[in-house]
Amino acid sequence: MSGNSLKRSEMLKSTKWIDAVFTDGQRDKSGAVILNCIPMPLSAGSPCRVAFTVSKKKFRHAHDRNRIKRLMREAYRLNKHLLYQKLENTGSSYALVFVFFGNELPTQFEISLKIKKLLERFAPDSNP
Repeated sequence: MSGNSLKRSEMLKSTKWIDAVFTDGQRDKSGAVILNCIPMPLSAGSPCRVAFTVSKKKFRHAHDRNRIKRLMREAYRLNKHLLYQKLENTGSSYALVFVFFGNELPTQFEISLKIKKLLERFAPDSNP
């Protein structure tokens, strides 16, 4: 892990794993953000793979969805050290998907608080 960057190797892109996260994964909710996660085999790139999604039904315009995803990526990037410290202690790896389902465009501060709260509550050895 180099600083606060969010590398391509840390992004979850496999449809197999994304489907598994939603079907078999654990859920945790903080405000308008849901964290879905599932353990996965330890990868060489990073101890965690992450994806972000926003409902097309609630935000019809792509520019709104893209903005929210950008805010979530930034909040995760700045707070991922909270998660990485826990994962280093257990030696496990996880696939994470953050879902925003609110009705209004959030601010950076709101998103950052929600994601930070979810990452602090995340417990790798039990349910998140």
